Amino acid sequence: MSYHATTPDVVCSLSEAIACMTEGADASVKTMFATTSIVETFVRMSNYATTPDAVRSLSAAIAGITEGVDAFVMAVFATTAIV
Repeated sequence: MSYHATTPDVVCSLSEAIACMTEGADASVKTMFATTSIVETFVRMSNYATTPDAVRSLSAAIAGITEGVDAFVMAVFATTAIV
């Protein structure tokens, strides 16, 4: 999916969709997003998050996945590319 997110508007839209799916979701839903491929997706999309809205949306999507979960999920996102 990130290969098609090559403009700030698309990054914003995709990030908002992910944030909507994870907002208020329980840990089992968020764990489904705690994969290397999802982290790599966020890293690729970050190259195109060149507007304030795109950066906010991308950050909100990551926060939506990592908030209120166990250390495993947080560790998946604790890479040098994300931090």
